[in-house]
Amino acid sequence: YAALFAMAPDLPGTLFKGTDVKAQAVRTMTMINAAVGLLDDESGALVAELRALGARHAGYGAESAHLPVVGQALMSVLGRRLGDKLTPAAADAWGAVYAVISQAMTEGMSSPEGAAQARAYRERLAAKDAPTPRALVQRTWKLVSGDLAALGDEFYAALFAMAPDLPGTLFK
Repeated sequence: YAALFAMAPDLPGTLFKGTDVKAQAVRTMTMINAAVGLLDDESGALVAELRALGARHAGYGAESAHLPVVGQALMSVLGRRLGDKLTPAAADAWGAVYAVISQAMTEGMSSPEGAAQARAYRERLAAKDAPTPRALVQRTWKLVSGDLAALGDEFYAALFAMAPDLPGTLFK
């Protein structure tokens, strides 16, 4: 993920926030390994799995706009690891395979399941960022409670304006 984060420095603080990146890196390479293993499988299992993977990733906040930089990072790492063994033909082949991965994942992200996962992600994010009622009360009270005597005077002025009979009854 070092190559990916170098190319997209906002990802560690957004999409990968709170993620064990080492464990995620192993999962990603395991998925690519499985995808390479399924290249000869003509049953459609690879594309089906990649679509499901795309739908799940929508639930993590991933968007199809993230996929090109992921492909660039993959090609960068392959280039460094393989050196001159990554021939232009091999690079083209990897590009074609990544295009299939990206397309299938995009289809999964935009599927009804992917849309539901993305919606659930946004709701979780909004709930996580929303202050609790207690925090809202504490925060707003802090804004008005600097001068308690003045606040009290204003409170009773408002109260007596709303209920003019109170001063003669309750506050005799």
